[in-house]
Amino acid sequence: MKNWIFVRATLPVVPDDWAVWIEIFSAHGIEGTVQEDDVPALGGYIYNDTESNENSAMEATLANLSTALTEFGATKIERSIVEEIDWSESWKQFFKPTRIGENFVICPTWETFDAKPSDLVIMLDPGQSF
Repeated sequence: MKNWIFVRATLPVVPDDWAVWIEIFSAHGIEGTVQEDDVPALGGYIYNDTESNENSAMEATLANLSTALTEFGATKIERSIVEEIDWSESWKQFFKPTRIGENFVICPTWETFDAKPSDLVIMLDPGQSF
């Protein structure tokens, strides 16, 4: 199954410059990171295609990343699996029919809506344009 692995490094203090920490993640295949100033921590996602039978390569990459982060001073390294989902469809769950005033209703094209006789229903497909 294809999934993502989220790697999070807890740091001893909020760094004055995150660039060195970000570079460690980048050097191990994690290009985008998220920093948390309140913890402090830095994390990022790496794609794991387990169908390709390269688990040993992924484990080596993650072990090397953990070693590099620890050697630079990270106090804790955590990993979690994030299952791949079809975002092209799952975002639709957040769009429901919405009443505007007394008579207007905006409704996504994939939803059903029982309109009153006085309702003016506007069917929209809120794709990338919204």
